[in-house]
Amino acid sequence: MQQYDYLVADTSFLVHLDRRGREKLRDLLMRILRELNVRHEKIIIPPVVKLELVDQPLERRIYLDSVGRFQDLINEGIIEARRIDYGDPRISKVSDEARRYLAKKAGKYEHLVEKADIEVIALTFNLVFEGHSVVVAVRDKALKEVLQASLRVHKLAIKVKIFD
Repeated sequence: MQQYDYLVADTSFLVHLDRRGREKLRDLLMRILRELNVRHEKIIIPPVVKLELVDQPLERRIYLDSVGRFQDLINEGIIEARRIDYGDPRISKVSDEARRYLAKKAGKYEHLVEKADIEVIALTFNLVFEGHSVVVAVRDKALKEVLQASLRVHKLAIKVKIFD
């Protein structure tokens, strides 16, 4: 079985797992990391996903139970928010392409595309350009399709597994 360095996750994937509630979120995430053979047993998220999961709800004082669970996982190092290197022109190009593809797929203007979707794709490419292999966990069909297409265009599909 191929081993991957990290698992990159989008907001909807993590929220879906949290809402399942049949087992503790921490235990479920660790089991998924082991089953997918993720070397560092760590889930990497873009900063905007952390904003959606923890920071904004704390500001608004909503969903406090789930916010606490996600914050605990961040504190434990199981989930890590990692900055994206937009100084790398390849990342900027991938982000622009992703924004265009997602807008076209959704039939909306580019400025209305979810920033988290673009950042999941940008972070995936950022990690791959650094030499890592990655599993990407997404629930959004359009995001999955755009990510697959982007990986094919850049001939990087071998370095990334998409998990839903």
